[in-house]
Amino acid sequence: MSELLAVLVIVTPGPDTAITIRGTLIGGRRAGLLTACGVITGQACWTVAASAGVTALLGAIRGTVHDVKVTGTFQACAAYRQGLLSDLGNPKMAAFFTSLLPQRLAAERG
Repeated sequence: MSELLAVLVIVTPGPDTAITIRGTLIGGRRAGLLTACGVITGQACWTVAASAGVTALLGAIRGTVHDVKVTGTFQACAAYRQGLLSDLGNPKMAAFFTSLLPQRLAAERG
C-alpha cells in the first residue's frame, strides 16, 4: 500500500514542476536547469530533515516565493531560489518526506 502511495505522490505534477516549466519558459534552458537544481536542493533538505526526525520544521517554513520581474534575462540566483522555495513550501513533499519515507525505511529495516 505504501508503495502505491509513494508512486502516486511522485508521479503527480505539482508546484515544483510548474515553477521549473515557468523558469524554462521565461529564462530558457539554463534558468530551467537552475530551477530544477533548487528543487533538488529542497528535496535534499527534506531528506535530511526526515532522517533526523525533524518534523517540527514544517511549522518553521513560511517562505513566500516572490515573482521575478521579467526584464529580458532571468537571473540565475532567482531561478535557483524559486526552485528551492517551491520545493520547501510544497505540502506534497512535506507529507512524503516526513511521514511516508520514514515508514518505508522502517519497513525495510524490520
